[in-house]
Amino acid sequence: MSKTRNRYIQYWFHYCQAKKDDNSALSKEYAQIARAWLLLAESEKLGFTRVAREQLVLDYLLCVDAFLEKQGLLKENIEWIERGMEAAQTLEQYDLLGRFGQDLGWCYRNLGQSQRALEYLQLALDIRQKFGPPIGEAATLNMLGVVFDDLGSYEEAISCFEKALVLRRDSAHKAGEAITLHNLAATYFNIGEWEKAETYYLEGLTLSEEIGDERTRAGALNNLGELWMAQGKFEEARNCLYQAVLLYEQVGDVVNLVIVYNNLGVFANDLGQPEVAVTWLNKAIEYQHQFGLDSAVTLNNLGTVYDALADYERALRYFEKSWEQHKRNQNKGEGATSLANMGGVYLRQGNWDEALVAYEAAKEILVQLGNKHKLATILNNLGIIYFQLEQTNLAVATFEEAIALYEPLNDRSGIRQAKRNLTLVQNSTVK
Repeated sequence: MSKTRNRYIQYWFHYCQAKKDDNSALSKEYAQIARAWLLLAESEKLGFTRVAREQLVLDYLLCVDAFLEKQGLLKENIEWIERGMEAAQTLEQYDLLGRFGQDLGWCYRNLGQSQRALEYLQLALDIRQKFGPPIGEAATLNMLGVVFDDLGSYEEAISCFEKALVLRRDSAHKAGEAITLHNLAATYFNIGEWEKAETYYLEGLTLSEEIGDERTRAGALNNLGELWMAQGKFEEARNCLYQAVLLYEQVGDVVNLVIVYNNLGVFANDLGQPEVAVTWLNKAIEYQHQFGLDSAVTLNNLGTVYDALADYERALRYFEKSWEQHKRNQNKGEGATSLANMGGVYLRQGNWDEALVAYEAAKEILVQLGNKHKLATILNNLGIIYFQLEQTNLAVATFEEAIALYEPLNDRSGIRQAKRNLTLVQNSTVK
Protein backbone atom coordinates (compact mmCIF):
# COMPACT_ATOMS: atom_id res chain seq x y z
CA MET A 1 0.00 0.00 0.00
CA SER A 2 2.80 2.43 0.90
CA LYS A 3 4.47 1.80 -2.48
CA THR A 4 1.21 2.60 -4.27
CA ARG A 5 0.82 5.79 -2.28
CA ASN A 6 4.46 6.72 -2.95
CA ARG A 7 3.93 6.32 -6.69
CA TYR A 8 0.74 8.38 -6.45
CA ILE A 9 2.56 11.18 -4.57
CA GLN A 10 5.52 11.12 -6.96
CA TYR A 11 3.27 11.08 -10.04
CA TRP A 12 1.37 14.21 -9.01
CA PHE A 13 4.55 15.95 -7.90
CA HIS A 14 6.08 15.44 -11.35
CA TYR A 15 2.81 16.63 -12.88
CA CYS A 16 3.06 19.84 -10.80
CA GLN A 17 6.64 20.34 -11.88
CA ALA A 18 5.73 19.98 -15.54
CA LYS A 19 2.60 22.16 -15.33
CA LYS A 20 3.61 24.76 -12.71
CA ASP A 21 3.11 27.61 -15.20
CA ASP A 22 -0.11 26.19 -16.65
CA ASN A 23 -2.93 27.44 -14.44
CA SER A 24 -5.58 25.66 -16.49
CA ALA A 25 -3.89 22.26 -16.07
CA LEU A 26 -3.32 22.79 -12.35
CA SER A 27 -6.91 23.90 -11.85
CA LYS A 28 -8.24 20.86 -13.67
CA GLU A 29 -6.30 18.41 -11.49
CA TYR A 30 -6.12 20.42 -8.27
CA ALA A 31 -8.22 17.93 -6.25
CA GLN A 32 -5.77 15.11 -7.07
CA ILE A 33 -2.74 17.33 -6.42
CA ALA A 34 -4.09 18.42 -3.04
CA ARG A 35 -4.91 14.85 -2.05
CA ALA A 36 -1.39 13.64 -2.96
CA TRP A 37 0.23 16.50 -1.03
CA LEU A 38 -1.99 15.86 2.00
CA LEU A 39 -0.99 12.19 2.04
CA LEU A 40 2.64 13.25 1.96
CA ALA A 41 2.29 16.03 4.54
CA GLU A 42 0.34 14.04 7.15
CA SER A 43 1.75 10.53 6.95
CA GLU A 44 5.00 9.27 8.45
CA LYS A 45 4.64 5.73 7.11
CA LEU A 46 5.39 6.13 3.42
CA GLY A 47 9.02 5.00 3.39
CA PHE A 48 10.48 8.51 3.10
CA THR A 49 13.17 9.69 5.46
CA ARG A 50 12.09 12.71 7.48
CA VAL A 51 14.42 15.00 5.57
CA ALA A 52 13.27 13.65 2.19
CA ARG A 53 9.61 14.00 3.13
CA GLU A 54 9.98 17.57 4.38
CA GLN A 55 11.92 18.53 1.24
CA LEU A 56 9.19 17.06 -0.97
CA VAL A 57 6.58 19.00 1.02
CA LEU A 58 8.50 22.17 0.14
CA ASP A 59 9.00 21.20 -3.49
CA TYR A 60 5.27 20.56 -3.91
CA LEU A 61 4.43 23.95 -2.39
CA LEU A 62 6.91 25.80 -4.57
CA CYS A 63 5.20 24.32 -7.64
CA VAL A 64 1.69 25.46 -6.72
CA ASP A 65 2.01 28.58 -4.53
CA ALA A 66 1.78 31.02 -7.44
CA PHE A 67 -1.25 29.15 -8.79
CA LEU A 68 -3.03 29.24 -5.43
CA GLU A 69 -2.41 32.99 -5.10
CA LYS A 70 -3.54 33.83 -8.63
CA GLN A 71 -6.72 31.78 -8.25
CA GLY A 72 -7.56 33.48 -4.97
CA LEU A 73 -7.58 30.14 -3.10
CA LEU A 74 -6.47 31.90 0.05
CA LYS A 75 -7.70 29.50 2.72
CA GLU A 76 -6.21 26.53 0.86
CA ASN A 77 -2.99 28.48 0.39
CA ILE A 78 -2.81 29.15 4.13
CA GLU A 79 -2.98 25.41 4.84
CA TRP A 80 -0.20 24.69 2.36
CA ILE A 81 2.01 27.52 3.61
CA GLU A 82 1.62 26.67 7.30
CA ARG A 83 2.78 23.13 6.57
CA GLY A 84 5.56 24.49 4.37
CA MET A 85 6.80 26.69 7.22
CA GLU A 86 7.07 23.61 9.44
CA ALA A 87 9.17 21.90 6.78
CA ALA A 88 11.36 24.97 6.23
CA GLN A 89 11.94 25.25 9.98
CA THR A 90 12.86 21.57 10.23
CA LEU A 91 15.32 21.84 7.33
CA GLU A 92 16.64 25.22 8.56
CA GLN A 93 15.87 26.80 5.18
CA TYR A 94 15.47 30.31 6.54
CA ASP A 95 15.18 31.96 3.13
CA LEU A 96 12.02 29.93 2.53
CA LEU A 97 10.81 30.45 6.09
CA GLY A 98 10.94 34.22 5.55
CA ARG A 99 9.24 33.92 2.18
CA PHE A 100 6.44 31.72 3.52
CA GLY A 101 5.86 34.03 6.49
CA GLN A 102 5.48 36.87 4.01
CA ASP A 103 3.11 34.85 1.81
CA LEU A 104 1.03 33.88 4.84
CA GLY A 105 0.76 37.51 5.88
CA TRP A 106 -0.36 38.45 2.37
CA CYS A 107 -3.06 35.78 2.40
CA TYR A 108 -4.46 37.14 5.66
CA ARG A 109 -4.31 40.66 4.26
CA ASN A 110 -6.40 39.60 1.26
CA LEU A 111 -8.87 37.95 3.61
CA GLY A 112 -9.22 41.31 5.36
CA GLN A 113 -7.46 40.17 8.55
CA SER A 114 -5.01 43.06 8.71
CA GLN A 115 -3.71 42.61 12.25
CA ARG A 116 -2.91 38.95 11.68
CA ALA A 117 -1.24 39.92 8.42
CA LEU A 118 0.98 42.38 10.29
CA GLU A 119 2.07 39.66 12.73
CA TYR A 120 3.28 37.31 9.98
CA LEU A 121 4.84 40.06 7.88
CA GLN A 122 6.78 41.37 10.88
CA LEU A 123 7.96 37.79 11.58
CA ALA A 124 9.06 37.48 7.95
CA LEU A 125 10.87 40.84 8.10
CA ASP A 126 12.76 39.81 11.24
CA ILE A 127 13.88 36.58 9.53
CA ARG A 128 14.88 38.30 6.31
CA GLN A 129 16.77 41.09 8.04
CA LYS A 130 18.76 38.42 9.89
CA PHE A 131 19.29 35.86 7.09
CA GLY A 132 18.63 37.83 3.89
CA PRO A 133 18.44 38.23 1.03
CA PRO A 134 18.01 42.04 0.70
CA ILE A 135 15.63 41.56 -2.20
CA GLY A 136 13.42 39.44 0.08
CA GLU A 137 13.58 42.07 2.82
CA ALA A 138 12.42 44.66 0.26
CA ALA A 139 9.45 42.49 -0.74
CA THR A 140 8.36 42.09 2.88
CA LEU A 141 8.75 45.82 3.57
CA ASN A 142 6.63 46.52 0.51
CA MET A 143 3.85 44.23 1.74
CA LEU A 144 4.04 45.70 5.25
CA GLY A 145 3.54 49.10 3.68
CA VAL A 146 0.40 47.92 1.92
CA VAL A 147 -1.09 46.57 5.16
CA PHE A 148 -0.24 49.78 7.03
CA ASP A 149 -1.98 51.66 4.23
CA ASP A 150 -5.03 49.39 4.62
CA LEU A 151 -5.12 50.28 8.30
CA GLY A 152 -4.78 53.98 7.59
CA SER A 153 -1.31 54.14 9.18
CA TYR A 154 0.03 56.21 6.30
CA GLU A 155 3.31 57.44 7.82
CA GLU A 156 4.33 53.84 8.58
CA ALA A 157 3.28 52.82 5.06
CA ILE A 158 5.40 55.52 3.39
CA SER A 159 8.37 54.63 5.60
CA CYS A 160 8.16 50.96 4.56
CA PHE A 161 7.82 51.81 0.87
CA GLU A 162 10.77 54.21 0.93
CA LYS A 163 13.00 51.59 2.59
CA ALA A 164 11.85 48.97 0.07
CA LEU A 165 12.54 51.35 -2.82
CA VAL A 166 16.14 51.89 -1.70
CA LEU A 167 16.76 48.14 -1.40
CA ARG A 168 15.17 47.39 -4.77
CA ARG A 169 17.12 50.10 -6.56
CA ASP A 170 20.36 48.96 -4.91
CA SER A 171 19.60 45.41 -6.12
CA ALA A 172 18.64 46.64 -9.63
CA HIS A 173 15.31 44.86 -9.16
CA LYS A 174 13.27 46.77 -11.75
CA ALA A 175 10.05 44.76 -11.35
CA GLY A 176 10.10 45.27 -7.59
CA GLU A 177 10.91 48.95 -8.00
CA ALA A 178 7.84 49.39 -10.24
CA ILE A 179 5.61 47.67 -7.66
CA THR A 180 6.87 49.86 -4.83
CA LEU A 181 6.46 53.04 -6.88
CA HIS A 182 2.89 51.98 -7.56
CA ASN A 183 2.20 51.38 -3.86
CA LEU A 184 3.86 54.60 -2.75
CA ALA A 185 1.66 56.46 -5.22
CA ALA A 186 -1.46 54.76 -3.83
CA THR A 187 -0.67 55.94 -0.31
CA TYR A 188 -0.11 59.52 -1.45
CA PHE A 189 -3.44 59.31 -3.28
CA ASN A 190 -5.12 58.14 -0.09
CA ILE A 191 -3.84 61.11 1.90
CA GLY A 192 -4.84 63.56 -0.80
CA GLU A 193 -1.38 64.38 -2.21
CA TRP A 194 -2.50 63.82 -5.77
CA GLU A 195 0.41 65.42 -7.61
CA LYS A 196 2.91 63.15 -5.87
CA ALA A 197 0.59 60.20 -6.51
CA GLU A 198 0.40 60.91 -10.24
CA THR A 199 4.18 61.33 -10.50
CA TYR A 200 4.86 57.97 -8.84
CA TYR A 201 2.09 56.17 -10.79
CA LEU A 202 3.45 57.37 -14.14
CA GLU A 203 7.03 56.50 -13.15
CA GLY A 204 5.94 53.01 -12.11
CA LEU A 205 3.83 52.52 -15.24
CA THR A 206 6.71 53.51 -17.51
CA LEU A 207 9.08 51.14 -15.72
CA SER A 208 6.63 48.20 -15.82
CA GLU A 209 6.12 48.74 -19.56
CA GLU A 210 9.88 48.81 -20.15
CA ILE A 211 10.41 45.44 -18.45
CA GLY A 212 7.19 43.82 -19.72
CA ASP A 213 5.72 43.17 -16.25
CA GLU A 214 2.02 42.85 -17.12
CA ARG A 215 0.68 42.37 -13.60
CA THR A 216 2.42 45.46 -12.22
CA ARG A 217 1.41 47.40 -15.31
CA ALA A 218 -2.21 46.39 -14.68
CA GLY A 219 -1.98 47.60 -11.09
CA ALA A 220 -0.54 50.96 -12.15
CA LEU A 221 -3.24 51.37 -14.80
CA ASN A 222 -5.98 50.56 -12.31
CA ASN A 223 -4.77 53.05 -9.72
CA LEU A 224 -3.98 55.72 -12.29
CA GLY A 225 -7.53 55.25 -13.58
CA GLU A 226 -8.84 55.70 -10.04
CA LEU A 227 -6.81 58.91 -9.62
CA TRP A 228 -7.92 60.37 -12.95
CA MET A 229 -11.52 59.43 -12.16
CA ALA A 230 -11.27 61.47 -8.94
CA GLN A 231 -9.80 64.36 -10.96
CA GLY A 232 -12.63 64.22 -13.50
CA LYS A 233 -10.48 62.91 -16.37
CA PHE A 234 -13.15 60.38 -17.31
CA GLU A 235 -12.00 59.22 -20.75
CA GLU A 236 -8.43 58.64 -19.57
CA ALA A 237 -9.73 56.84 -16.48
CA ARG A 238 -12.00 54.54 -18.51
CA ASN A 239 -9.18 53.54 -20.85
CA CYS A 240 -6.88 52.73 -17.93
CA LEU A 241 -9.46 50.57 -16.15
CA TYR A 242 -10.43 48.56 -19.24
CA GLN A 243 -6.77 47.88 -20.00
CA ALA A 244 -6.27 46.74 -16.38
CA VAL A 245 -9.20 44.28 -16.63
CA LEU A 246 -7.77 42.71 -19.77
CA LEU A 247 -4.30 42.34 -18.27
CA TYR A 248 -5.53 40.84 -14.97
CA GLU A 249 -7.76 38.40 -16.86
CA GLN A 250 -4.77 37.37 -18.99
CA VAL A 251 -2.55 36.68 -15.97
CA GLY A 252 -5.41 35.09 -13.96
CA ASP A 253 -5.13 37.47 -10.99
CA VAL A 254 -8.55 37.16 -9.31
CA VAL A 255 -7.74 39.26 -6.24
CA ASN A 256 -6.76 42.34 -8.22
CA LEU A 257 -9.40 41.76 -10.88
CA VAL A 258 -12.02 42.25 -8.17
CA ILE A 259 -10.45 45.63 -7.31
CA VAL A 260 -10.78 46.81 -10.92
CA TYR A 261 -14.39 45.59 -11.08
CA ASN A 262 -15.06 47.78 -8.04
CA ASN A 263 -13.45 50.80 -9.67
CA LEU A 264 -15.48 50.25 -12.85
CA GLY A 265 -18.62 50.05 -10.71
CA VAL A 266 -17.77 53.33 -8.97
CA PHE A 267 -16.91 54.90 -12.32
CA ALA A 268 -20.26 53.88 -13.87
CA ASN A 269 -22.15 55.19 -10.87
CA ASP A 270 -20.33 58.54 -11.07
CA LEU A 271 -21.38 58.79 -14.71
CA GLY A 272 -25.03 58.19 -13.79
CA GLN A 273 -25.18 54.55 -14.95
CA PRO A 274 -26.40 52.70 -11.81
CA GLU A 275 -27.45 49.50 -13.62
CA VAL A 276 -24.00 49.16 -15.15
CA ALA A 277 -22.45 49.88 -11.74
CA VAL A 278 -24.49 47.14 -10.02
CA THR A 279 -23.46 44.66 -12.73
CA TRP A 280 -19.74 45.32 -12.15
CA LEU A 281 -20.09 45.26 -8.36
CA ASN A 282 -22.15 42.07 -8.30
CA LYS A 283 -19.47 40.48 -10.48
CA ALA A 284 -16.94 41.48 -7.80
CA ILE A 285 -19.16 40.08 -5.00
CA GLU A 286 -19.51 36.81 -6.90
CA TYR A 287 -15.73 36.35 -7.04
CA GLN A 288 -15.32 37.41 -3.41
CA HIS A 289 -17.84 34.86 -2.21
CA GLN A 290 -16.40 32.15 -4.47
CA PHE A 291 -12.83 32.64 -3.24
CA GLY A 292 -13.49 33.74 0.34
CA LEU A 293 -12.26 37.31 -0.20
CA ASP A 294 -13.17 40.29 1.96
CA SER A 295 -16.17 42.12 0.47
CA ALA A 296 -16.40 45.22 2.71
CA VAL A 297 -15.32 47.69 0.01
CA THR A 298 -17.71 46.21 -2.55
CA LEU A 299 -20.59 46.34 -0.05
CA ASN A 300 -19.80 50.01 0.54
CA ASN A 301 -19.77 50.68 -3.19
CA LEU A 302 -23.13 48.95 -3.64
CA GLY A 303 -24.48 51.14 -0.85
CA THR A 304 -23.28 54.19 -2.77
CA VAL A 305 -25.18 53.10 -5.88
CA TYR A 306 -28.45 52.59 -3.99
CA ASP A 307 -27.90 55.88 -2.20
CA ALA A 308 -27.73 57.59 -5.61
CA LEU A 309 -30.99 55.85 -6.53
CA ALA A 310 -32.57 57.22 -3.30
CA ASP A 311 -33.13 53.65 -2.08
CA TYR A 312 -31.95 54.71 1.35
CA GLU A 313 -32.96 51.63 3.33
CA ARG A 314 -30.99 49.32 1.05
CA ALA A 315 -28.06 51.76 0.98
CA LEU A 316 -27.90 51.84 4.78
CA ARG A 317 -27.96 48.03 4.95
CA TYR A 318 -24.95 47.81 2.64
CA PHE A 319 -23.05 50.59 4.46
CA GLU A 320 -23.72 48.98 7.85
CA LYS A 321 -22.52 45.56 6.62
CA SER A 322 -19.42 47.21 5.19
CA TRP A 323 -18.70 49.09 8.44
CA GLU A 324 -19.10 45.90 10.49
CA GLN A 325 -16.60 44.04 8.30
CA HIS A 326 -14.09 46.91 8.39
CA LYS A 327 -14.44 47.22 12.15
CA ARG A 328 -13.90 43.48 12.60
CA ASN A 329 -10.81 43.66 10.39
CA GLN A 330 -9.56 46.83 12.12
CA ASN A 331 -9.42 48.62 8.77
CA LYS A 332 -9.79 52.20 9.98
CA GLY A 333 -9.41 54.11 6.72
CA GLU A 334 -12.06 52.23 4.76
CA GLY A 335 -14.24 51.98 7.86
CA ALA A 336 -14.32 55.78 8.05
CA THR A 337 -15.58 55.86 4.47
CA SER A 338 -18.49 53.55 5.31
CA LEU A 339 -19.35 55.65 8.38
CA ALA A 340 -19.25 58.83 6.30
CA ASN A 341 -21.54 57.27 3.71
CA MET A 342 -24.00 56.29 6.43
CA GLY A 343 -23.88 59.90 7.62
CA GLY A 344 -24.61 61.06 4.08
CA VAL A 345 -27.77 58.95 3.88
CA TYR A 346 -29.00 60.27 7.22
CA LEU A 347 -28.18 63.81 6.03
CA ARG A 348 -30.33 63.40 2.91
CA GLN A 349 -33.13 61.97 5.04
CA GLY A 350 -32.96 64.98 7.34
CA ASN A 351 -32.07 62.72 10.27
CA TRP A 352 -29.59 65.20 11.75
CA ASP A 353 -28.87 63.41 15.02
CA GLU A 354 -27.98 60.07 13.37
CA ALA A 355 -25.95 61.91 10.73
CA LEU A 356 -24.01 63.75 13.43
CA VAL A 357 -23.15 60.50 15.22
CA ALA A 358 -21.88 58.85 12.01
CA TYR A 359 -19.87 61.84 10.81
CA GLU A 360 -18.30 62.51 14.21
CA ALA A 361 -17.17 58.87 14.38
CA ALA A 362 -15.67 59.14 10.89
CA LYS A 363 -14.00 62.46 11.77
CA GLU A 364 -12.35 60.95 14.85
CA ILE A 365 -10.81 58.17 12.76
CA LEU A 366 -9.63 60.52 10.00
CA VAL A 367 -8.00 62.92 12.46
CA GLN A 368 -6.05 59.95 13.86
CA LEU A 369 -5.02 58.86 10.38
CA GLY A 370 -4.14 62.30 9.06
CA ASN A 371 -6.23 61.89 5.88
CA LYS A 372 -6.72 65.56 5.02
CA HIS A 373 -8.85 65.16 1.91
CA LYS A 374 -11.46 62.86 3.41
CA LEU A 375 -11.43 64.90 6.61
CA ALA A 376 -12.20 68.08 4.64
CA THR A 377 -15.24 66.40 3.07
CA ILE A 378 -16.46 65.22 6.47
CA LEU A 379 -16.05 68.73 7.92
CA ASN A 380 -18.04 70.22 5.05
CA ASN A 381 -20.93 67.87 5.79
CA LEU A 382 -20.64 68.42 9.54
CA GLY A 383 -20.98 72.15 8.89
CA ILE A 384 -24.32 71.52 7.20
CA ILE A 385 -25.53 69.49 10.19
CA TYR A 386 -24.43 72.11 12.72
CA PHE A 387 -26.33 74.73 10.73
CA GLN A 388 -29.46 72.58 10.70
CA LEU A 389 -29.11 72.12 14.46
CA GLU A 390 -28.89 75.94 14.77
CA GLN A 391 -25.25 75.87 15.91
CA THR A 392 -24.30 78.65 13.51
CA ASN A 393 -20.93 79.65 14.94
CA LEU A 394 -19.78 76.04 14.97
CA ALA A 395 -21.00 75.62 11.37
CA VAL A 396 -18.99 78.67 10.22
CA ALA A 397 -15.83 77.47 11.98
CA THR A 398 -16.25 73.98 10.51
CA PHE A 399 -16.66 75.24 6.92
CA GLU A 400 -13.58 77.46 7.35
CA GLU A 401 -11.60 74.48 8.60
CA ALA A 402 -12.73 72.43 5.58
CA ILE A 403 -11.65 75.20 3.17
CA ALA A 404 -8.24 75.43 4.88
CA LEU A 405 -7.74 71.70 4.27
CA TYR A 406 -9.03 71.73 0.68
CA GLU A 407 -6.89 74.64 -0.55
CA PRO A 408 -3.41 73.00 -0.29
CA LEU A 409 -4.88 69.93 -2.05
CA ASN A 410 -6.06 72.11 -4.94
CA ASP A 411 -9.49 70.46 -4.79
CA ARG A 412 -11.43 73.17 -6.63
CA SER A 413 -14.75 71.37 -6.36
CA GLY A 414 -14.39 70.90 -2.60
CA ILE A 415 -13.31 74.52 -2.08
CA ARG A 416 -16.21 75.80 -4.15
CA GLN A 417 -18.76 73.70 -2.28
CA ALA A 418 -17.46 74.60 1.19
CA LYS A 419 -17.31 78.33 0.32
CA ARG A 420 -20.85 78.22 -1.03
CA ASN A 421 -22.07 76.58 2.19
CA LEU A 422 -20.15 79.13 4.28
CA THR A 423 -21.72 82.03 2.36
CA LEU A 424 -25.23 80.61 2.81
CA VAL A 425 -24.71 80.31 6.57
CA GLN A 426 -23.21 83.79 6.89
CA ASN A 427 -26.02 85.34 4.82
CA SER A 428 -28.64 83.60 6.96
CA THR A 429 -27.31 85.42 10.03
CA VAL A 430 -27.51 88.87 8.45
CA LYS A 431 -30.49 90.80 9.83
